[in-house]
Formats: sequence, structure tokens, C-alpha cells
Amino acid sequence: MQGGDEAMKELILEVEELEQRIAPGSASNGSS
Repeated sequence: MQGGDEAMKELILEVEELEQRIAPGSASNGSS
């Protein structure tokens, strides 16, 4: 499957953004 890694990276980034939007400050990494 071509671009599998890229798709996974994009999905992870989207999930992280959604989690931060849903629960800001609740994430363990508050360095950003």
C-alpha cells in the first residue's frame, strides 16, 4: 500500500488535534 505511513501520520495528527480541542489542557503533553 503506497503512502500508508503518510496516511497514518495524518490520521494521528488529526486525532491529536481533536483530542486537544475536546479536552484542552487535559493532555499529558502541554509543551506545544
